[in-house]
Amino acid sequence: MAALDDFAHLSGKVYVGGAFVASRASSQLDVIDPATEERAGTIADCTDAEVDHAIDIANAVRRVWMAMDARSRAVILHDIAALLRRDKALYAECLTREEGKPYKESVDEVSWCATARVERGFYGSCTCSILPSFDASVRGGRHSRPVRTSCGPRNGCRSCPRRSR
Repeated sequence: MAALDDFAHLSGKVYVGGAFVASRASSQLDVIDPATEERAGTIADCTDAEVDHAIDIANAVRRVWMAMDARSRAVILHDIAALLRRDKALYAECLTREEGKPYKESVDEVSWCATARVERGFYGSCTCSILPSFDASVRGGRHSRPVRTSCGPRNGCRSCPRRSR
């Protein structure tokens, strides 16, 4: 019943700026467990001001994220993937209780999310000089954005971590 404890703890709160804070919303939306048709928790029906505030914070954090080098972002994404894997039973239970999908599918979904974080971190860790940075006329140095599938030894990248695969 760990998911129900989390639902109770998080009900009426929003995640903004790295913390759960109580919403100023006057109304809440019920989360219904489809298997039991009982209320599992509530979701804050955020005010327009709360949404605008969350967007402003997200934009500020995005600028910090984009200023980081690719390897630092990769480390963070790997840490997130490790947390997803560690707590996948809890997340899967939450998905099952909220959406009604079979538990096995929920576990698979959490595992796929963790794998996606690792892959994004993996491609984001390349420091090759083949692909353009923000300024397409500049070659060399770290990429300003995560590298996608065009990177790799077949495309001339000598420092790409995919080489050792």
